[in-house]
This record gives sequence, C-alpha cells and structure tokens, in this order.
Amino acid sequence: MLGSLTGIVIFIAGLGVMFLVVPGKYVGRYVWFGLIGGLGMAIVLTSVMQNILGYWQFHDVDILYLSRVPVFLAGVWAPLVMAFAYLVRASKSLYLTGLIIIVFAAAASMAHWFMLIQGTLVYQNWTLLGTFGLAFILHGVLFYYVHLATEAEQASFR
Repeated sequence: MLGSLTGIVIFIAGLGVMFLVVPGKYVGRYVWFGLIGGLGMAIVLTSVMQNILGYWQFHDVDILYLSRVPVFLAGVWAPLVMAFAYLVRASKSLYLTGLIIIVFAAAASMAHWFMLIQGTLVYQNWTLLGTFGLAFILHGVLFYYVHLATEAEQASFR
C-alpha cells in the first residue's frame, strides 16, 4: 500500500504526463491556467465535496494537508490541467475535443477508483459515476475557459 505517499506519487506522475504532452516552450504559457484552473479548482472542489458536503473522505492519502485538503493530491491538478489546456487548444476538431474531455474525466474516475480500492478515499452517498459526471462537467467548463482565453488572445493580436 502506498498510503500517505499516494498524493506524491500521483503528483509526480501528473508532472510526467504534463512534460510528455506539453512542449517545453509552451509550459510557461499554461502555468497560470494550471494554478488557477487546476490547483485552485482542486482545493475548492475538495473543500466542498469533503469538508462541506461530506461526500468524500480522504484518509492517509498525503503527507501534507491544508484544512483537510491533501496538498499534493490537489496539486496534481495543476500539471494535468496544463496538459488538458494544451491538448484542447491544439485540437482542430470538436469531436477530438469531446474525446479529450471524456478521457480526462475517465482518468479522474480511475484515480478515484484506485484510491477507493486502496482505502485512502471513502465515498459517502456518492458513486464513481457521479465522479465521472462531475469531472466531465468541470472539464467542459475548463474547455470553455480555454476557448474564451484563446479568442481573447487572438483578438489582442488583431
């Protein structure tokens, strides 16, 4: 069992995914998006789902917590959202963008499934299907934000 190292292991894996997907020259372009849309959203989402609604309970999943929010586990959202933003922005097809959203939502659900099996996450009146649906909606919102940011950037160069 990974126990309290799960958050760090997943964070390092997320960094690896980001560096495999996002070319080095573009990493700086997506840092703020990753910090705000990734880390910020993860902290708010985990606070709401765990601390306010009580649907999720993380147990011994990380070595560092901030108001019961596992810091490294929340931190993995930053590099993964950076990779998501890069892929969505590079996508030339709405179908491919939809597939990217589905894959990222499925990956979030698989991460929850792994933590459920490991015993580091417990659901209370919640399901993996709910996790997938919530992740799908959140990635749809992130896609919309990337789309708006891209339009604003293009408009500023006109």
